Amino acid sequence: MAGVARQGIVIDFWDVGQGDATVIRPSRLRAFIIDVGPRNSPIVDWVAQSPSLTIDGIVLTHNDADHAGALAALIDAARFRIECVYLLVDRSAKDSRFVRLFSRLEAARKAGEVKQVLRLEAPQTVWRDQTNSVQLNVRYPGMAQNVLATSPNVTSAILVPQLIARIPELLCGSPALERKRH
Repeated sequence: MAGVARQGIVIDFWDVGQGDATVIRPSRLRAFIIDVGPRNSPIVDWVAQSPSLTIDGIVLTHNDADHAGALAALIDAARFRIECVYLLVDRSAKDSRFVRLFSRLEAARKAGEVKQVLRLEAPQTVWRDQTNSVQLNVRYPGMAQNVLATSPNVTSAILVPQLIARIPELLCGSPALERKRH
C-alpha cells in the first residue's frame, strides 16, 4: 500500500493593530479564525482575495472592537463561505455594541451568509481538523463565569489546541496459552 504525505497545519498570527488575530489553516482551501481584529483588519482583504477559501469557523474571544470590529466586513468579503461564528454573550443584550454585532450576525445567518451562530462557552470543541488529529477546545469561560463577569475582558475566552492521540488497535484471535508437546 502506498502512503500519502499529509500536509501540515499552518497557524498564522496576524498583526491587526491592537492585539492579533489567529488563522489556522489545515489546507490552502480551509481556515479557522480566532478574532478578526478592528474594522481595518487585513484579514478582510485576504478573505476577499481568496475566493476558494472556506472559513470553517470564527471565534470571537470577546466582543470589543479590537477583536470583533471587522466581523461585518469579513462576512461581506466571505460571500457565503462561513460555516460558523462562535461568540460570547459578554455584555447586556441591550448594549448598543452587542446589539450591532449580534443583529449583523443574525441577519447573516438568516440570509445564509453564515450557516450557524453559536454561543461560545466551556467546555466545548469548536474545531477539529479533517483527520481528527487536532482539535481546538474552549477552556474558559463556562456559563457561570460568563454571566458573573464584570467586564468583557474578564470573560475573554481561552482556547487550547489539543493533539488527539492515535492508539493503534491490535486485533488478534485466541492465542494459545499453552502448547502441548506430542
